[in-house]
Amino acid sequence: MRTHPLTSLSIALLAAIVPAAIAQVDPVVTTPTAWVLQLGASEATINGYVAQGFRIIDVDRVGNNQYDAVLVSNSGDYANAGITWLPGATEAQVTAALGGKRIVDLQPWDGGGTTLLNAVLVSNTGTDAVAGWGWFYAQTAPATIDTWMSSNTLRPISLSRYTVGGAVRYAA
Repeated sequence: MRTHPLTSLSIALLAAIVPAAIAQVDPVVTTPTAWVLQLGASEATINGYVAQGFRIIDVDRVGNNQYDAVLVSNSGDYANAGITWLPGATEAQVTAALGGKRIVDLQPWDGGGTTLLNAVLVSNTGTDAVAGWGWFYAQTAPATIDTWMSSNTLRPISLSRYTVGGAVRYAA
């Protein structure tokens, strides 16, 4: 197969750039492991998988007590002893749960004109500890998030757009 010289150069440049981009607060692990994908699952179903030893890495509310979720086996490279899932929580509930933890997935949503949060937290102590993380929501402009991240020397690992009371908001 013949490739264009610029294609090879592009791949080489990408390879040189990607390692810096992968370094995140919650790294992307590529070690094979057991995983579960649930579409439209109830909170009880997801909690059942957590009880079986799986850890939520992404969850999105798709309806009343309905969630799309991806979970991985909470072992080996994916192990974290302090997982917490807070579906439909208030800011105060998330803040209260943060002692020794950090957020790895956050999805705000409109709970009848009030912002509610789905938050997945993991331990941020011992070997699971990472420096320099934060969370931000209810912002009306992505530039505000960029300014906050820059002033705190952080970079977003996730960005969510949502609507509450008819107004578009952003979370990171």
